[in-house]
Amino acid sequence: MGLYDRDYGREPSSGNPFTRMNSPFTGTLCLMALGCFVISLFQRDLALRMGLSWEGLTRGRELWTPVTHILFHPTFGPNALIAFVFYMLIIFFFGKELEDRLGPRGMAWITGGAAGFAALVFLAGTGSGLFQADSLLFGVPVLANAILIAGVLIDPRRTFLLFFVLPVPGWLLVVVSLLFELASVARWDLGTGQAAGNIAGLLAGGLAYQMLTGAWEWKWPRRNTSFHRRGRPRLAVFRGESPDEFAETAARPASRRRELGSAPVEPETSQSGNLTVEVDRILEKISLQGLPSLTEAERRILLKASETLKKKP
Repeated sequence: MGLYDRDYGREPSSGNPFTRMNSPFTGTLCLMALGCFVISLFQRDLALRMGLSWEGLTRGRELWTPVTHILFHPTFGPNALIAFVFYMLIIFFFGKELEDRLGPRGMAWITGGAAGFAALVFLAGTGSGLFQADSLLFGVPVLANAILIAGVLIDPRRTFLLFFVLPVPGWLLVVVSLLFELASVARWDLGTGQAAGNIAGLLAGGLAYQMLTGAWEWKWPRRNTSFHRRGRPRLAVFRGESPDEFAETAARPASRRRELGSAPVEPETSQSGNLTVEVDRILEKISLQGLPSLTEAERRILLKASETLKKKP
């Protein structure tokens, strides 16, 4: 049995997304939004009462709308159903992948942060007179935009099948969505506030994903976050010293480098001399704590294992 025969060296099969109900947050969010949409089809006034508006919040005392707007989508208009189905597909497919990587807590940060930021932008615009005071904000498009950009940021160059037919790069989906919202803002009608909220959702979703994944370590260091990838970890590839580590090593005095190079390597758990067992333990540590948590001895063990595999036919 080789190193790559371990369970964590294999990717889990994707299977049918409708039968792999391993994303409780995304599934619950979709079911709740669908239920609210169906109810609002028969009770159209309900959507108007649950949507966020400056007039309703300040004069009508509709204090629940900053929360309820998240699950509603306007049912009026000839394209309401088509738009709702499109948003649900985005939330379901992108949300499942995001939840697999970040967990339910990470999804809550992305969706909650986007909904809250969009509500603040919308209320600031309508309260100041920038948007029409009687305009409404519905949160399903906001959530869809936030989940879309976060899902695309996993790999912006990846291609998706739009409506299961047309292959489109992920970054192009975000650009088209942003241009569509900007065009709505330019019309300067009742939909301006909704479009501004949707843009705020895009920005908030991208920012939340970058912070949760540690892409901006000066803001949210990876080692301090608990949003690790769920499920079995992928097999990490050891590539030697990073550029920063190489520069640090080169800056040491020559005598210090010789001393470090000649020092014997003692693994932290030396009870077992089996290299494979040590590699298993180190890879498990990487999956839980990240690559920066490795000691110098553990890095040398991975390098040794990599060289051993290269020599095998």
